[in-house]
Amino acid sequence: RAGGGGQCSSSRSKARDTLSLQRPGGDGTSANAIVQASMEIEELREELADCRGGEANALNSQPADDGKSVIASPPAPATSSSSAWLTIMIPSVSRGSTDYLSPTISAILSQIPDTPGNPVHESVRILVVDNTPLEKGAHKAFEALRERHRDNPIISFHVQPKRGRHDEGTDPDHANKPGARVRTQTKDLIYTIRQTPESSKHLFIMEDDFFMCSGTLDAILYMISKAYRIDPEWLAMKVSYGFNGILLRDRDVRPFAAYSE
Repeated sequence: RAGGGGQCSSSRSKARDTLSLQRPGGDGTSANAIVQASMEIEELREELADCRGGEANALNSQPADDGKSVIASPPAPATSSSSAWLTIMIPSVSRGSTDYLSPTISAILSQIPDTPGNPVHESVRILVVDNTPLEKGAHKAFEALRERHRDNPIISFHVQPKRGRHDEGTDPDHANKPGARVRTQTKDLIYTIRQTPESSKHLFIMEDDFFMCSGTLDAILYMISKAYRIDPEWLAMKVSYGFNGILLRDRDVRPFAAYSE
């Protein structure tokens, strides 16, 4: 072990040998042997206490294979809208006059305290990506939200360029080949994932028409912390249906997008 593991092993072995002196009927039943054993036991207690302290410090600082601590650190305060412990990513498209996006955003924002300095306020960010194709016109709900929150550092907005996209055609779905609609949705999702800020530590993907229940954000942050305690090398978590509620670590976001492509 790092931090003096050899010393600890030696101390434990020595402790077993010393404690054998106090067994009734053993070789160390004389008064001198008992006094000597008591002194050695006291010394060993001090050595083992130092050892345990060193091992605890080593565990807290021991790097994992990817160079990160094996113990999850608390959320680091974000310094800008692009720096976050958790980025909530929402791909969205226009549904004409029906506005699913606004209530979805309101539900999330209601769970982020307005107080600067609050850990959740400083560590959680929202990024909404408009993937509406050119033929569907403007995403009015998206544009209204962008204007309303233009001075809000917690939420930001991004528009996928409408021109230059590959036309997937109109072929239907088949058992072994996704149709044009599914391929288009997959490409939009890949584009969305790749907009994740590199400074964000975790990515949570949710659809624009899923309402976040009260307490969900606290539960997600708890899950992240617990995942690191169970397995520092955890890969992903899922808390909902379809491609809603996918949670990834920063190191896996771009490889996942490349694999999906």
